[in-house]
Amino acid sequence: MPMKIIINVGEKQHNFLLLCEDTCQNVADVKQFCYCRFPHLQNGADLRIFWNDQDGDEICVVTDDDYKSFMLAAGEDKHRLYVEAKEAMQVDASVCPVQSAPDDYAVASRPVHQNIICDACDREVVGHLYRCLTCYGYELCMTCESKYRHKDHIMLRIPRPLRSRTLSYQVIERMERYAAKLDLMLADGDVDGKKLVTVEADYSTDKKR
Repeated sequence: MPMKIIINVGEKQHNFLLLCEDTCQNVADVKQFCYCRFPHLQNGADLRIFWNDQDGDEICVVTDDDYKSFMLAAGEDKHRLYVEAKEAMQVDASVCPVQSAPDDYAVASRPVHQNIICDACDREVVGHLYRCLTCYGYELCMTCESKYRHKDHIMLRIPRPLRSRTLSYQVIERMERYAAKLDLMLADGDVDGKKLVTVEADYSTDKKR
């Protein structure tokens, strides 16, 4: 089932939705998910993980056994997990901090996208790959994307290396066409009406091919 992770950093709340294949499997995965989105939390921040039961009580998640109990209790419903981050030093969450070096285990567990180089840092992409749907062939690693590089364009997150390059890129190219139309709609301030109908009609036509 999908998982919703609500992360509270300071006075700001950030909501993330994970689909079935991307859901966290243990406490370490949850913490790593938080660190990838907010790298400055690795600098001594205290993460309190919990969920709310049917009585509205907060149930703490400290160990992997606690996490398994949470998953079992959620059943077929959407999993809602809460994380409260208490920072060692007050940091404005709206300003992207410099990412600190991750631990060896975290780096080793990230997938490597062979022969794909980040267009910002010129390094091989490890972990999530971000592909711009506006600029042809523009790709970023997860570190550069977290620093808001190329922030004004629509990016597609690819969590693991593509098995079938030909088929996958055909799908990506189709998405790029729709992203280009969406950019025009946003630039014109018109996300309703005839333009939206045109995009939906184009999408339906492609699905029938």
